[in-house]
Amino acid sequence: MAVVKLTFDGSLNTAKQDAAFNHYIASGQIGIVKGLGGEVVATSSNSRITFSDGYVMAYGRKVYIEEGTSIDITLDSSACGYVVVSIDTSQNTVTLHTKEKSSGYPALTQDNLLESDGKYELPICSYIKTSSSLIVSTVNVTYIKNANLIVEESKSVLTAKINQIQNGMKYTYMLAPTPTKNVYMFTLSDEIKKKDCVLIHFYVANNVFTVSLSMLKGITSLMQSFRYLNNDYSLSLEYSNGKLYVDLSSTSFTLKGINLIY
Repeated sequence: MAVVKLTFDGSLNTAKQDAAFNHYIASGQIGIVKGLGGEVVATSSNSRITFSDGYVMAYGRKVYIEEGTSIDITLDSSACGYVVVSIDTSQNTVTLHTKEKSSGYPALTQDNLLESDGKYELPICSYIKTSSSLIVSTVNVTYIKNANLIVEESKSVLTAKINQIQNGMKYTYMLAPTPTKNVYMFTLSDEIKKKDCVLIHFYVANNVFTVSLSMLKGITSLMQSFRYLNNDYSLSLEYSNGKLYVDLSSTSFTLKGINLIY
């Protein structure tokens, strides 16, 4: 039992030690590394599949694919297949080969290389062939993403989920157009018109008004009274064919815009 120096001058990391650390840093991801090199993009010409350069990793075992690496596919029948990078820690080898099946995609050997020596077949592209054609794709091909990309994708997914629930309400401000005889007309978007719950919020002469769009849909117009400098006034709201009309009934007041919460 001893303390072993790893990242020190003169030290020698074993492949297993390096792989364990790589797998941890990659959060357990296995696949083609996004953002490095050409990301092992597959293209086909006749019966040959050619790859751009890039890196792949399985359980921390890193492999570099050189630019122009290629493999020939025998077009002798109809089948689904993979081009796989086979990492064999028992034999300390890495090979590139194909696996095919006449119906559906073939099973792959994918041992946990951290637990024991074995083989991991990592697909870097998939293909469908006939006796006269070859189509490549990324079906069942996985990618390793860095932390920043994962965070950004997670934020996008989370934002979308929040917007789908009632407590995750969105906010839009619409600047008031030039009025016609004290009437301001707002054209609502298709997204807002489809919502079940939309609150319209605005200010006039230091008075705050909030009304539900669903309420306006069920009536001809809605009158709202307010008081300013000890005088009583009123305004009306009307909704028709996707348009909201706010009639201030007086040139003494102006409307800067409306807030829509939905």
